[in-house]
Amino acid sequence: KIPFTVARQNGQKLHEGVSEGPLLYLKLRPGSYQIAAEIDGRWQSKSIRIGTSGSAAKMMFVSGSE
Repeated sequence: KIPFTVARQNGQKLHEGVSEGPLLYLKLRPGSYQIAAEIDGRWQSKSIRIGTSGSAAKMMFVSGSE
């Protein structure tokens, strides 16, 4: 299970939950977001921009374990 959050760039949290993984699909309105996920006990955060074209945007978080 993978805890995650979705926030606007200004830090306003929009959604948080737990994904069963390994994939999570979100439908977000156009704009800029900060997506964070807890992987192996450590939070990773990435920015993403969703455009108005309707095409999918992809993001990947990777485990640091070897």
